[in-house]
Amino acid sequence: MRRHAVAIGALALSGSLLASSITERRALAAPLPPGPIDARALDEMTRDVQHFAEIVQDYRSTARMIVKRAYSDKAKQISSKYDPQIAFNDKEAKERRKDAIAMFENFLHHYPNDKRWTPDAMFRLAELYYEKSAEEFLDSDEAYKKAIDSPNPPTTPPPRVDYTPTIALYKRLLTEFPNYRLLDAAYYLLGFCLGEMGQEPQARQAMLALVCANNSSRWNPPDLPKTDKPDDDPYLDCKPVKESKFIPEAWTRIGEFHFDSPNELRLAIAAFKRVLEFKDSPYYDRALYKLAWSYYRDNRFPDAVRQFDNLVIYADKRKAAGQKVGSDLRPEAIQYLGVSFSEPDWDGDTVPDGESGLQRASTFYKGREDEPHVREVFQRLGDI
Repeated sequence: MRRHAVAIGALALSGSLLASSITERRALAAPLPPGPIDARALDEMTRDVQHFAEIVQDYRSTARMIVKRAYSDKAKQISSKYDPQIAFNDKEAKERRKDAIAMFENFLHHYPNDKRWTPDAMFRLAELYYEKSAEEFLDSDEAYKKAIDSPNPPTTPPPRVDYTPTIALYKRLLTEFPNYRLLDAAYYLLGFCLGEMGQEPQARQAMLALVCANNSSRWNPPDLPKTDKPDDDPYLDCKPVKESKFIPEAWTRIGEFHFDSPNELRLAIAAFKRVLEFKDSPYYDRALYKLAWSYYRDNRFPDAVRQFDNLVIYADKRKAAGQKVGSDLRPEAIQYLGVSFSEPDWDGDTVPDGESGLQRASTFYKGREDEPHVREVFQRLGDI
């Protein structure tokens, strides 16, 4: 009983002390009664805050400088370790390429028409010429950029890549061995090199020889297939020289040549449509985007909206399937969905339509309001 009484007394004392502590804390936490402001104390506190901010800024600047110096020192350390080996490897690669070029040139000199071995030798030599020309251009371009920043910058134009030896050899290969097993790659690489040198009509012709072998001969530069009606498709019956992994990219490049040329939007549309036959191609989303853009530039806004929307759906499906980014063109597609809906003249009569952009968007997305991107489109339309 005494033990219980002592315990009860201790609890009572503890409760009393706790209550007293709470009362004291409340008293301390209570707001002080208003009084006169001490201007001197306020100024002193402001100076202290400013001084503290300056100290923090100095600390951050010093920390950044230390990190940058450590990074620079580490980069120099790594460079000093590996640069000599890289330079040695580059030099050795150039020597071996030089020897290989000499050997293939010697082979072609002695065996210019061997049906079994000459085409492969030509193809490989053309690749070596390409590597040599590309490397020479990169070296010249780097030297030119350094010279631009020097006290005496050059007055000559910047260097340009020259794939003439490669182009000449591919043309010879395609002419002399029209049944070569890598014919598709030869046509594609010929078109690529011509395009890199700015010879776009010839580049387009080489690409058409790959993807439209049954008709390309009648489309010699500067002639082009004619299309006057919106739904004309001069490339509809095209057949490739052979089934090839290069076909989607070739059609994409043909479409871009037309897209960048005046009065060829209908041809660009026809070319980009052919890429959409290859849904697993890495060029699929690019072709969708450029097709939508072609429709937009041709003032065919309903078609543009449909294709921009298809691109967003495609991108979202890819991301839902585990892709990190469905398509890097998705944000622009959302933007131009809003822009397209907001265009005032959809019927082409030069007079603003009675239907608003909001009404068009509401009609287009009727029944699809729960799709993830629809809210984004309406928000973008509202921003515009």
